[in-house]
Amino acid sequence: MDWTVTKPALLRRLKRWGGFTAEASLLRFYEACITACNRIRRKGEWDWLNSQAPIVTTAGTLGPYNAPATFGRLALERKVYLYGYSDVQGQVLAPILESASQRWDVVYRVADGKLWFRADPGSGTVTFNFVAVLDNNPTEANAEILVEAMPGNLFDVLADFLEADFLGESKDTKADGIAKLNEATTNLDLEYAVHLRGKPRQRQRSPKGMDGMSLDGLGQPISIRKRNYGRYPRGGGYR
Repeated sequence: MDWTVTKPALLRRLKRWGGFTAEASLLRFYEACITACNRIRRKGEWDWLNSQAPIVTTAGTLGPYNAPATFGRLALERKVYLYGYSDVQGQVLAPILESASQRWDVVYRVADGKLWFRADPGSGTVTFNFVAVLDNNPTEANAEILVEAMPGNLFDVLADFLEADFLGESKDTKADGIAKLNEATTNLDLEYAVHLRGKPRQRQRSPKGMDGMSLDGLGQPISIRKRNYGRYPRGGGYR
């Protein structure tokens, strides 16, 4: 969404709350934008959450390599094999994917906040895919970054969350705010369901060795959709 277009459109939707010409009012608007954007971002593994940064590697050196300043996490939740979520072209992104046939497994070590490769990356520059942590201070610049990262089809959802935020501030309109929040949440669910259509879904998990590496081809994948998996069935014992 283009901030220069989206900002005045959102302010028009909120005109019942005033013109937002005073600095304090605008700061409140930016704060509400950031809160609404974070609600939408937390919904799930949106394609547009992906950020990229170059990493210069040295042959024979597994690490440590500096993580990007805004690094938040690897894409782990909607994964295919070890990692991955689709970009706008439908390609599954590994943390580092240089071609359709080559990728490197990367470990983020919390102890030192550095990235390590499991295999020699060679010398060169690779592109690291990750989910960024963004600045939530209520400034126009931060609101602009969050809003512009989202596609235009989420405008109405964003506007509904903003209205719910402002309506919920007064006890006279709190009930209206709750109703608007429920409406925004329902519409967000619908948009996310549309987003997931046709996307690959993981239906198996690969067994892993003591070092955490997948044993693809060496062991039988275990279904994670099996009924009563990990629970006691009737009659006792595990299935």
